[in-house]
Amino acid sequence: DKSWTPKAQESKIDFGRDFQDKSWTPKSQESKIDFGRDFQDKSWTPKAQESKIDFGRDFLDKSWTPKAQESKIDFGRDFQDKSWTPKAQESKIDFGRDFQDKSWTPKAQESKIDFGRDFLDKSWTPKAQESKIDFGRDFQDKSWTPKSQESKIDFGRDFQDKSWTPKAQESKIDFGRDFLDKSWTPKAQESKIDFGRDFQDKSWTPKSQESKIYFGRDFQDKSWTPKAQESKIYFGRDFLDKSWTP
Repeated sequence: DKSWTPKAQESKIDFGRDFQDKSWTPKSQESKIDFGRDFQDKSWTPKAQESKIDFGRDFLDKSWTPKAQESKIDFGRDFQDKSWTPKAQESKIDFGRDFQDKSWTPKAQESKIDFGRDFLDKSWTPKAQESKIDFGRDFQDKSWTPKSQESKIDFGRDFQDKSWTPKAQESKIDFGRDFLDKSWTPKAQESKIDFGRDFQDKSWTPKSQESKIYFGRDFQDKSWTPKAQESKIYFGRDFLDKSWTP
């Protein structure tokens, strides 16, 4: 609506504009109330300095839950079932919520076990300090591959074909997996070449230390434009008309 609301030094009122209904709510220094606007129902909830209550709005049901300094309870809201689980300082238990089945698993300081939840099958695998094994879960086939301190091998899982490629400290090769064709290109310390993969045509362009040229790939027409250190020109590509502006 292109109308202006003054923020005058005389009245001590600072106006904040809402991006949907274009109404203004003053935040005056006299009332000591700061208004936070909800982006759906456009209602305002004051956060007063007197009551010492900070309101956090849930983005679905638009109900407010206070986080009071008196009760020392911090509420974490689940974005589906909209139930609240307190994380009390007394019980020393931090709850992690699964976003599908909405069950809670405590991570107690006594048992020294940190649980990582898989977002599909909702099974938990402990990462115990005794066994010194850190499990990485694949989000499709739900199999676990240990990364033990003994074997010194870190596994990177491909999210499509579910095959594992070790990155051993012996071979000094770091593999980068392409998410389309699932081929691996090593980045060896010997050749000093870092490959950048284009996500459409799956061609690799080396960025070698000798040529001092860094390639930026356009995600539509798949042409490469060098940014050479000699010419000192950095190109920015427009993603619609594919024209370059130096």
